[in-house]
Amino acid sequence: MPIGEGIVPLGMQGKKHYPEKLFNDFRLSERVSEHNFYRRLNDAIDLRSLYPLTKGYYLCPQGKVIPFKKVFLDSRTKTKKKSYRASSKICKGCPLRATCLGKVHEKQFSVTYYRAEYERNIERVNGREGR
Repeated sequence: MPIGEGIVPLGMQGKKHYPEKLFNDFRLSERVSEHNFYRRLNDAIDLRSLYPLTKGYYLCPQGKVIPFKKVFLDSRTKTKKKSYRASSKICKGCPLRATCLGKVHEKQFSVTYYRAEYERNIERVNGREGR
């Protein structure tokens, strides 16, 4: 019998054959109870103000988005960093282009991977607890 034809006895290999089932109409929200804690929390609290804090981008002085591109290991300092880069199209016609970009044609910079932790620690040290 050529390969691919016939039935292979999968039971002998510790595997079972399950026929594929098609799910055409599956909505998780319909399967979560109305009394679910997270559903009620979402209805009670507007979390849209938190989204900018969790998104991976910075805003330039002109309000343009500079998106997160990648995480990398800085070869010079051996530290983990996040790279942000805006395409050259975003910076075209910007009045700050000459001062902002320098010799390159697109805005790019990197920050430490642990920036949020650094900022939280600075607030703690300068706050009431640190004095």
